[in-house]
Amino acid sequence: MGLLNDLKEAKEVAKNLKKEFDASEEGQEIKKDLKQFIHEFFFGRPDQTLFQRLNEFFIPFIVFAGALFYLHHYTAIFGYTEANAARLAPITPWVIMSVNNTNPSTEKSLLDMTKTNFIFGPGRMDIDLLKGGAKTDGTWEQTVQNTSDYFVAIKVKAHGRVEGTHKVEDIRYTLIPPNSSIRIKGIFNTKGGSLTSFDPKDTELEFVKEYDMEQALENIKHNLNKLDKK
Repeated sequence: MGLLNDLKEAKEVAKNLKKEFDASEEGQEIKKDLKQFIHEFFFGRPDQTLFQRLNEFFIPFIVFAGALFYLHHYTAIFGYTEANAARLAPITPWVIMSVNNTNPSTEKSLLDMTKTNFIFGPGRMDIDLLKGGAKTDGTWEQTVQNTSDYFVAIKVKAHGRVEGTHKVEDIRYTLIPPNSSIRIKGIFNTKGGSLTSFDPKDTELEFVKEYDMEQALENIKHNLNKLDKK
């Protein structure tokens, strides 16, 4: 009860201080200056011409809004729009095939084609590991969903068990287009035994990276030009 009374007293003190500040000459002056600043920011000063007002607020605002529109629709900074993703559709299957062929020894080459994003870009929260299944011969598959607006390269580690005792793992890489799902397929090295268990919930996301599709497109164009010159 003592703590509650202290809090109530502190609240009352804060209210009284605010009332005193609002009623004071200094408080009135600050509120007046703040109102004037807000009015001038949006509507300009009374002594300014209409053009000056437009020049100080509306024109910079229009330029800023136009820059945001351009970045959103014509670059991948905020992710790929449906139209931009469609532009890359012809090369997407080839890139997926290339990423799927990655293994731990060639992982660096894949990471060299990814971007590091501190503000924008995809993260682990954008990837959902969904249903999957496996056969006794060790083959397994699992659906993975990308809910972001980016092309995402991922590395997963699947876990299984052979004949109840021997644990097995399988590492796979894949590329997932924006707002899409893909089915990862792999095979456990059972060493001749039978796979007895595989739980999709045990699959781990080793990394989630934005894949540089623009660079991939440039690389493909460069290689095609080299072939044409031969």
